[in-house]
Amino acid sequence: MSWLIHEVRRLVTEQEPETILQRMGYQPQDLRALVRLKEVVADDQLGLRESGFDFRYDGRSFALALCRALGINELQADSEINELTQACFEDRWAFRPYIFVDTAFRRTSQPLFALAACESMRRLKLGDGFWRLPLVEQLASVKQRIREHVVTSGGKVGPWGLVQRYLFYYTENQALVFSPEAEI
Repeated sequence: MSWLIHEVRRLVTEQEPETILQRMGYQPQDLRALVRLKEVVADDQLGLRESGFDFRYDGRSFALALCRALGINELQADSEINELTQACFEDRWAFRPYIFVDTAFRRTSQPLFALAACESMRRLKLGDGFWRLPLVEQLASVKQRIREHVVTSGGKVGPWGLVQRYLFYYTENQALVFSPEAEI
């Protein structure tokens, strides 16, 4: 987490939210602005993942105005906000590694709508920013996630059947095969 986020959180706790909002140009009793302020301060990206336009500020402008209202050096804040914005852009377009649960399923009489509704059970998500981790750390996390899945699912995935193997897609067209015991 960046110094800017720590500094914003520290300074916000030292002041009344209504005062901060008033310095940013909002009415002090504006509930939507108060909710947005709390969400932005709680977010590890200062609300920069979405545009968040509220007819006064978009996400980036809101973060800058907040820093200005808190008395944070504008040049330093702008530089840090640029880095956070770039990281959000990269996260938005990056390939997100995932684990596919392979059951060697062959459809017999199952209705397609039921299979479609359960399709998400076959893809295990790995969390935001997972793609940024080194491959060695990714593999350790994947092994742990597989072990957890085996325990929670009992080795069976809804209508798909028993787990035969796990495919860890670390790029769009490349996967590593894991056994249900989390061995490569």
